[in-house]
Amino acid sequence: MLSLCIVALVALAISHWIYRWRNPARCNGKLPPGSMGLPLIGESLHFFSPSTSFDISPFIKKRMERFGPIFKTSLVGRPLIVSTDPDFNHYIFQQENKLFQSWYPDSVREILGRENMAVLHGFLHIYVKKMVLNLVGPENLKNMLPEIQQVAERTLQQWSYADSIELKEASASMIFGLTAKKLISYDSNKSNEDIKGNFDAFMSGLISFPLDVPGTAFHESLKGRKRVLSTLKNMLQERRAKLVKQPIDFFDYVIEELDKDGTLLTEGMSLDLMFLLLFASFETTSVAMTLALKFLSDHPLVLKQLTEEHEMILEQRADADSGLTWEEYKSMTFTFQFINETVRLANIVPGIFRKTMSQISFKGHTIPAGWTVMVCPPAMHLNPAKYENPLDFNPWRWEGTGKNGASKNFMAFGGGMRFCVGADFAKVQIAVFLHCLLTKYRWRNPRCNGKLPPGSMGWPLIGETLQYLAPNSSFDVPPFIKTRRERYGPIFKSQLMGAPFIVSTDPELNMYVFQQDDKLFQSGYPDSVQKIFGKQQMGNVHVLVYKYLKRMTLNLIGPESLKKALPEIEQAIHTSMQQWSFQDTTDVKEAAADMIFSLSAKRLMSYDSSNSSDNLRANFSAFADGLIAIPLNIPGTAFHKCLQGRDRVLSRLNDMLQERRATSRKQPIDFFDYVLQELDKEGTVLTEEICFDLMFLLLYTSFETTSTAMTLLLKFVSEHPPVLKQLTEEHEKIIKQRENANSGLTWEEYKSMKFTLQVINETVRLASQVPGIFRKAIKEVQFKGYTIPEGWSVLVCFQPQHLNPEKYEDPLAFNPWRWEGKESGASKDFMAFGGGLRSCVGAEFGKVKIAVFVHFLVTKYRWEVIGGKTVRNYTIQFPGGFHIRMQQKDTRNGEQPVTPDT
Repeated sequence: MLSLCIVALVALAISHWIYRWRNPARCNGKLPPGSMGLPLIGESLHFFSPSTSFDISPFIKKRMERFGPIFKTSLVGRPLIVSTDPDFNHYIFQQENKLFQSWYPDSVREILGRENMAVLHGFLHIYVKKMVLNLVGPENLKNMLPEIQQVAERTLQQWSYADSIELKEASASMIFGLTAKKLISYDSNKSNEDIKGNFDAFMSGLISFPLDVPGTAFHESLKGRKRVLSTLKNMLQERRAKLVKQPIDFFDYVIEELDKDGTLLTEGMSLDLMFLLLFASFETTSVAMTLALKFLSDHPLVLKQLTEEHEMILEQRADADSGLTWEEYKSMTFTFQFINETVRLANIVPGIFRKTMSQISFKGHTIPAGWTVMVCPPAMHLNPAKYENPLDFNPWRWEGTGKNGASKNFMAFGGGMRFCVGADFAKVQIAVFLHCLLTKYRWRNPRCNGKLPPGSMGWPLIGETLQYLAPNSSFDVPPFIKTRRERYGPIFKSQLMGAPFIVSTDPELNMYVFQQDDKLFQSGYPDSVQKIFGKQQMGNVHVLVYKYLKRMTLNLIGPESLKKALPEIEQAIHTSMQQWSFQDTTDVKEAAADMIFSLSAKRLMSYDSSNSSDNLRANFSAFADGLIAIPLNIPGTAFHKCLQGRDRVLSRLNDMLQERRATSRKQPIDFFDYVLQELDKEGTVLTEEICFDLMFLLLYTSFETTSTAMTLLLKFVSEHPPVLKQLTEEHEKIIKQRENANSGLTWEEYKSMKFTLQVINETVRLASQVPGIFRKAIKEVQFKGYTIPEGWSVLVCFQPQHLNPEKYEDPLAFNPWRWEGKESGASKDFMAFGGGLRSCVGAEFGKVKIAVFVHFLVTKYRWEVIGGKTVRNYTIQFPGGFHIRMQQKDTRNGEQPVTPDT
């Protein structure tokens, strides 16, 4: 009875809490209509959902239609009134610091600082605003104009030498370089610190949940803030110690104000001000510049009139090469119309936040004291009652309006007493950039000029990634590929891991992609792979560097080197398999991986786990999962574990490099010595980063795919007695034909293993261990009536080729005899080791290890398969392992190996 009472009380409490959540405030009037969403998170997930349209966001639009222009909601755990009403928005700005005050979410205040200009009120805000106008006010901008033009001209000239430009990032760097010089005399070319890099995650962090957990944008933003503040604090101490007579930049001026008697400034306010100006100076302006070029590219008539305006300025000068004057800047009438239309349609800042200082009534609604109000500019800017065809880009709509400041219907730069202090600075930079661009350069915006393959791009951001990575336990073509081939054909589009993809299961396109390597296509692996293996790993580097690295690697695992290494390979495999036979059971996949890693690590860097205090192999334990994971660096994820493993291995390699350089050898004893010799040569193309990434890649790839192939081969052979019989006969024949049966394998014996190589080919055909190879289109490509846009990724998917019933009879059957008399190199129908210029450099090394393993397996041991599941989750995995029980054969009695089928 008591327990029922407790349950009832708990249920009542929860019901009451949910009711209070949905009916959050008691006020003397009527709250606006709306929904508070789920407890705690409210409607945050809907609000933050991305949209690819310039229209009002679906979140706002749906609620405007349902509740009207003023409605309530809850975002990030806070009750909020959203206003799309022009009169109410104008009223809010008029009543600044009377009924409303500036307010921003915790994420913004934590990142930009709790004493930053945006959150100061009253006379403090006015005081700091006057200080900033000394930097970006009209009078100072007149003096800055030549420098702004010089920076734009120099940057555009550099861009013109590049093959292509990522405009948003490049323009952000340009603007940051100019502003940072004016603010703190910072020059990235002369500094060891990458201050700009600290702001990379900021836009994501500012609108995120304020959760300081590694891997989140908010955490990355806070780390960036700490690094920038450390730099600014050091600079502050240095400058105070020097006592500069005349300020050389804005920071000197701020320090002068800070050191005055009776100043209102604090050190915290000063640092937050500098931090905010560094960030705000480039982010929104670079977005506007990027969109400006997009709109110009999309609207030839606008481009024509804008070009005419700027060419007219040159024609009217006495000296066409003289710099822009302030009068010329002010004469750019159509340019200002163009900028206004760009920022109107862009809506770069989709919301402006205020907080009520007391209870407010407006148009029959009551807003309680302390509630947040979000002014929504996009609703004003896209109002068809004020802007005809509001989604059309039409700069002529501004003709004769004189609307450069804020109004009820235009608030791209804010409004009221907090109208953006840097608005004129931004307009000057955009106008000068356009002047230099239009009068001296032409550009092309790479786009798809033809027909994309059919397909679906899936959900925003994640696309069809989850379906693509869904596990299955069959060796058949994965359901993701199979269903889309049936629906769209052999070539289709998709979105995977945040990028647009063309997926090709077409043998001819796949072969064409490999043939055009580094002509029309280049290596293009997902971010997760690049971050784990390194930006300079062998698969990523330029073709000339790749060929150089390939030649180096062939010194380790090319045919001539493998002939000499055969006894060592034989000894390592024989020793390991002997140890397996003494164990009760053996997980073949894990044991084979350890065996091959030990062999490879010894040849690569003289590493011996038995003589080392660290377990180098353990650093790669999560890689199969992490390589194809969403690159989210959060503790507990496979991706995070991979990065941790990478860091530990790189630390070990770096220590080894320093040790070996300190004790230089005349003759290299392993591949790492050879790499260091190449690194220290004069004029080498190698860098330390390339060397480390090469060693790291070779350590991993040397064991992972080969150990999987060994495990699958053992599984297939155990399930097919006739295959095992012929395989055993082939290897026993090798021993019988020797003068000394106990002598080691020779290269000639290895090359004579015809049926063994057929079994290996059939194993890797059916396994398709690497089901896709990633490439990226260097330029637009036309193929079979489809267009692959420049910059799009191409997933070469050869599993359908390996299971094509027209090429392989009964393709899911394990049948090594199908390879009799056939070549085993890459072709349109067999790409297990890749193809083209970048085909697997370690293919022969893998085959040698497997062949030697098979030789000992069938001639010296009998085994029993205990069991194990096989799952394909992009790569083939064995959850729980693949276990066998193995014993040495008694060869004196002619004993044959025992399998479950014999």
